[in-house]
Amino acid sequence: MARRQLAIGLALGLIGLCISSTNTEAQQRVRPEECTRELARSAFETRSWDDEGAQRAIAETCAGVGASARGIQAARARFYSGRAYNRLRGQEDEAIRQLEIAVNSGQDFESQFTRELRAARLELVGAYRADGRLEAARNLLTSSALRPSDPAVAYQRAMLTLAELREAGRESAFEQLRGAFVQDDVALLGSASDPTGLTPSEIRRGRSWLYWLGMSLGQDALAREGQSDEQRREDALRAISYFGPVANAISAACPDQGPIDCGNGIGATEQIGSLGYPNRPTPDQLLSAYFQLGVAYLKAAGVRETPGLTAIAGEATAGQAGGLDCFSGNFAPDAGSHFQNARYAFETITRRSPQGGQAAADARWGLGCAILANVGRVPDSGEQQRQLAQAVEQLRQAPDRPLTLLTLARAQVLQGQFDSARASYQRALAMAGPDTQCRPGREPNANARAELPSRIYLELARTRFAEPLSYGRPRNSGDIFARTITEVSTARPQALREAEAELQCAISLNYNNSEARLTLGHIYLRLGSDGELDPPPFNRALQALRYFERPIGSGQEGRAEGLYLLSRRETMLQQNRLLRGNAASGGNGNNAVGYATQAYNTVQRPEFRRQACMAQMLFGNTREEGYCAASGQGNERAESMLYEGMYWLRRGQRERGDRMRSWSRSIQAFNRGLSDTSAGSQVSGVHPSLPATMPLEDLLHYGERYVLRCTSLDYGDREAASDDTRRFFRLSGMPDPCGGAPR
Repeated sequence: MARRQLAIGLALGLIGLCISSTNTEAQQRVRPEECTRELARSAFETRSWDDEGAQRAIAETCAGVGASARGIQAARARFYSGRAYNRLRGQEDEAIRQLEIAVNSGQDFESQFTRELRAARLELVGAYRADGRLEAARNLLTSSALRPSDPAVAYQRAMLTLAELREAGRESAFEQLRGAFVQDDVALLGSASDPTGLTPSEIRRGRSWLYWLGMSLGQDALAREGQSDEQRREDALRAISYFGPVANAISAACPDQGPIDCGNGIGATEQIGSLGYPNRPTPDQLLSAYFQLGVAYLKAAGVRETPGLTAIAGEATAGQAGGLDCFSGNFAPDAGSHFQNARYAFETITRRSPQGGQAAADARWGLGCAILANVGRVPDSGEQQRQLAQAVEQLRQAPDRPLTLLTLARAQVLQGQFDSARASYQRALAMAGPDTQCRPGREPNANARAELPSRIYLELARTRFAEPLSYGRPRNSGDIFARTITEVSTARPQALREAEAELQCAISLNYNNSEARLTLGHIYLRLGSDGELDPPPFNRALQALRYFERPIGSGQEGRAEGLYLLSRRETMLQQNRLLRGNAASGGNGNNAVGYATQAYNTVQRPEFRRQACMAQMLFGNTREEGYCAASGQGNERAESMLYEGMYWLRRGQRERGDRMRSWSRSIQAFNRGLSDTSAGSQVSGVHPSLPATMPLEDLLHYGERYVLRCTSLDYGDREAASDDTRRFFRLSGMPDPCGGAPR
């Protein structure tokens, strides 16, 4: 009896000591009988996890009860005490002591203690981890007493991974969380009879870590700069694998369709080494997950970053409004589904953004970008125009920032609204900083790097000659060759002259503006061939294009196109000599062939290969037959047969012993081309003085007769070819009569 009275006295003394050592107000909220209630009916679940006063009161009160109670009541009190100690900083040892007692003693009452026993084991894992006892935590997690499919087990595995690997464990931890915490509350909370159900605070912790880890990993994936289109798409798909679960977790935490502001669903996290996010995300931060997801879908479809803006910090990155070139080409085969998913992500933001939130305005740019990127794939011209108008309407509601205005203005160009486009560019220019003024004709400064105003001047220049979408031609405005070579070749001369001053401004503001240099250099070559603007020897063109002679870095934008135009300059000088007589200065054959072969070896474009072939024929430097060999299928192969035939014809003219063998190969190529060509097939002219396109069949017939005449097998057939056809061959290096140098 005396011993029993002593035990009771000690227990009461412990309880009294606990009460006196805690905050009186917090202590009064904890009644000792609460420490022995079943977890399913516990009022402790409603206590704030972050309220240190409340947690300390629970820890100390329940520790006292655990010391005095017996059986399952003692085990429950030890569990509540250990869990509360686990939520107090610096109390890991006491938490472990109480939880180990709860787990060991609770196994004797497992059928009645199922829910608490599971929770105690998981709390003990967390306490071991916080105390640095990672091996003990791992052993407990792998025990058969805990089910791997339990979401709370997945959470503790993720936290243990972060504790062991820190930054290197982010991806593994994310994968462990994503399977569970994208589910809705109904699935995670479970039922009263389900021991694997989570508490609201556990769900919040899991979703919070999933959010922060997924955003971090997704942004890293988007920021990678893949060297090829395929690598960039793979990076984007990887970003989707992070942002997608994050968006699903946000939707599960904020299931209502009203504005997203669910701080109770996703919040701050604990600190694990250098990892941990102490502030809960704002509504705009939560909506940013949908924005980044939409951007990732656009990039997976093939949309690229806006070129020529590498020095702009923050705003030019792919994860910000305006950071993508919405007019890119070379889309993935599954681009349609990616564009649809991107639109859904951006529409979620416009639907669920708080009143006046910045996220909704940014999402308007995203919607406009998704429509613009897809509009070229719409087969019906009327529907194209309708969607283009939708894109412009969305972009008008986007933030008035230079990059978003660039997208709006380029869309207005597609509409044919050139005055509106120029006004948008001028607004962007006014916002682009103090370094925006330029004087046309000023000598370029090699240190000038005002990239954004330079880009705006370039786009202003393009409003002079760019064509609206209604022309119905296939567009690939993200391709620098199409923008600087193809479009300049077909533009009106007067429009190109009007663009000169703005292109000079673009180069004077940013010495490295490759696209402006290519466009201006090509304009000089095209208009100079008729004696306008920059007559031979095309000194202004050389001044603009010489920049590309030497590489200034790996993957230099436009270098292959620059080498191609430099080669064109040499061949045009040689063609000019043929047109005007031997007194005119000709081009440099070694440079012409060297530039073109470098261009093709850098980027395997058929046009670069054809230029390498043309340079060899024109200068008689016919050593590399591979650049003129037939390739492709259909009409493309028939056209390549024309050039293969001309190559062997030109090579035979310079040879002696093997001349007949070369001419035999020449006539065989012309004959195969005639059998492959379709009626009405055209080939591009080789000089601005010729028609832009010429009948392929006529040229093949002329080549066939040319070889027969060279071999004296024409039997006096009269020449029926047009003057343009004969000039095509002459300006390609074929002298008449056969043999000798071109004349």
